[in-house]
Amino acid sequence: MDFDIHQFDDVSPDSVETEFTEFREALVKLFAQSPEGLELQKTVPCIGRWADALMYYGYQYEGESLPEMTVGTVRNVIYDLFPRKISLASPDQADTIIPELTAFWNYLKREFRLRRADAILQVLAEAEPEFPDIMTDPANFGIAKSFFTMGQEAGFDMTTEDGLQAFMLAFNKGILENKLQAPVFTEPFENRQKTTVFPKPWLRHDPADTEFKSNAARKAQKRKR
Repeated sequence: MDFDIHQFDDVSPDSVETEFTEFREALVKLFAQSPEGLELQKTVPCIGRWADALMYYGYQYEGESLPEMTVGTVRNVIYDLFPRKISLASPDQADTIIPELTAFWNYLKREFRLRRADAILQVLAEAEPEFPDIMTDPANFGIAKSFFTMGQEAGFDMTTEDGLQAFMLAFNKGILENKLQAPVFTEPFENRQKTTVFPKPWLRHDPADTEFKSNAARKAQKRKR
């Protein structure tokens, strides 16, 4: 296949954001047209979201392209970053995550013979029974995801900027009126730590995200050695 799966190996993500976005979109399309992707679409009509998210978080937060991706990185992404940062439009979406990632890695194994594919597939198989509960457990949510979930439960359309702003105003008003001890959000949602929601755009990072910055700095130092 005329697709360079290795084009971002040993390349810092800081200067290739556009190129990496195009890479992810192209690979997701190839996956969707593959035997593995077509078989998955018999039960999950819309695929590609979670394969894209794994590539994004693995590269931007952990500094690993797909061929470089380790078992440890996959565990960190699915057990920590996904539950903490990505919000779902409905809880049942959690049931589709591991099946899609499994089909995606079976595709990568067959098409590109990635050497860690079998080990990563084993991690995904072990995660599948408990993962929906992990993904929807509020104890695992980050601050932004918790705020997003509160808005959903209050009946606001948190998939739109208008809905986000409307809930922020209602939330702050309620706190002030009831004199509750809770944070008051005074700046636009887009300027605070990002959570993620489907449909697109589901992958955005805040320039002030200290975790993202520290990982980016660590990766830059590593690549200079």
